[in-house]
This record gives sequence, C-alpha cells and structure tokens, in this order.
Amino acid sequence: MLSKPFSRVPSPRPPRGRDRASTSRNGTSVLTYPGQLVPPLRWWRRLPAPAFTGVHVAVIRRAIAGITTVDEPYWPDAVKGDPAAAVGVALRAIKRRRIPSPGFDLVMSALLRCAIEGSNNSALVLEYAPGRMTAKDPTCAAVAASWQAATVAPRAHREPKGA
Repeated sequence: MLSKPFSRVPSPRPPRGRDRASTSRNGTSVLTYPGQLVPPLRWWRRLPAPAFTGVHVAVIRRAIAGITTVDEPYWPDAVKGDPAAAVGVALRAIKRRRIPSPGFDLVMSALLRCAIEGSNNSALVLEYAPGRMTAKDPTCAAVAASWQAATVAPRAHREPKGA
C-alpha cells in the first residue's frame, strides 16, 4: 500500500496588534494581546476592557451561538445580546456556579458581548465577577479594575434643583 506524501501547508500569519481578532492554527479565534493568545470564552477574565473593539462582538457571537442551557430560561435572550437578560443570567450563575468553569465562561462571554456594545450594567457585573476571583487568579484584579474605569456613571434625567 502506497501512502501519499504529506505536505504541510503554512498557516497564515495572524493580524498584528493588541486588539485584533485572529485565528490560531486549529482555526479557533483568539485575541492577541502583548504576550498572550487568549480563546474567546476566556477573554472576559484575562483581558482588560480597553482591549476590546466592536470587531470582537462577532467572534463572541459565533463562540456562544447554538449553545443552550437547560436551567436558564433567559439564556436565548442573553445570546441574542439582550443586556438585561445577560446580566440576570450572569448574576444567577455567580450565585450557583464554581468560578471559573466552562459554563461560567460561556455566561460571562455573553455578558462581555453586551459590555463591548455599551451596556454599563454589563460592565459593572464584569467588574464584580473577576474581583471575586482575585484570590485564585491575581490577573483578575487588573481586569476588574479595567472594567471599573470603563463604566460611566448614568446621567440624571432632570436638571438638579437650583441649577
């Protein structure tokens, strides 16, 4: 039996820069950040808020699409980008799951999508969750601080009295 010669196809170089989504050799999306290649479902706990742009929303959307959870009725809304649903799902997951876990990474990735799209409430939860993990993972303290700096205080709907 003759075997075919194996020829290696060179993989394309990933785009350069700290805020570029690229692909690793096996085709999964990663975010390149100084000295790191991080898979999308771990972006929320490994990379600071300024690392993200709108480009990353599509990568996260693909990473969480088609995954269902039996115990969370609002998960489909969170996957679609509803910030209120994503915050609710994340807060319930924080209460009942060990942090970190693959299921928790999935939930927090849906929340990250909403935060990148501008949801302050999502950013507040992204500040809180990594803060709870600092004892196990010191890099989470910097990530939590970055989300604290990224949140913007809500504006008053009325003029203050005496103005």
